[in-house]
Amino acid sequence: MPLAALNEEDGWTILGDLNQRRSDHTLASSRQVAAVIEYPRVEPRLERGYRSTLPILEYAKGLLPKTERALLAFQNDGPAPAATRAGREDLAATVRSEVDRLLSAYPEGTVAVIDVDSSRIRALFRGEGWRARQGDQRFWEKAGRQVVVMQPDEARGLEFDGVVVSEPADFPENFGRLGPLYTSLTRPNRKLAVVHSRPLPEEPRPRKR
Repeated sequence: MPLAALNEEDGWTILGDLNQRRSDHTLASSRQVAAVIEYPRVEPRLERGYRSTLPILEYAKGLLPKTERALLAFQNDGPAPAATRAGREDLAATVRSEVDRLLSAYPEGTVAVIDVDSSRIRALFRGEGWRARQGDQRFWEKAGRQVVVMQPDEARGLEFDGVVVSEPADFPENFGRLGPLYTSLTRPNRKLAVVHSRPLPEEPRPRKR
């Protein structure tokens, strides 16, 4: 049965953000979505972000085309994102320092690290006495504290109080856009920290610490 046959009200509500797609093999535009559902009038409207604060969205949406940056936030207040430059050999240790800041700022909250090469962060944690949850290398615990360490694909759909995004220049592009990086930058609902040894994308550029 064609999808159009189910559309008795002559209208669709489609949920999702094409800017967060992670593959070159998925639908890339509202025009393609319209073709699949056999409906000619698809006008995408992502008007409000409900997860992240306004400062985080203002920073992250710099990765989007200028025509798609008119985005409001349900949470207007929050700390500005901050970027910390580190040497390549010091990257993991600097991430650990940012994790300590977030754990102190949100002792009852959740903290995550998102890195394309999450093995370097896990290796550092292991060397400093952190222990991975049995059967799941994403969850690390030490002295009653917990940090989630994951790759961009694993972070989709999740949210945390504080997030450290490590080495944005390593994040892959799809369809010429930095969808996985955009997704990762918008996982925190309170505080975003960026750690990098290579130059950041031209947009966005948060304030340096």
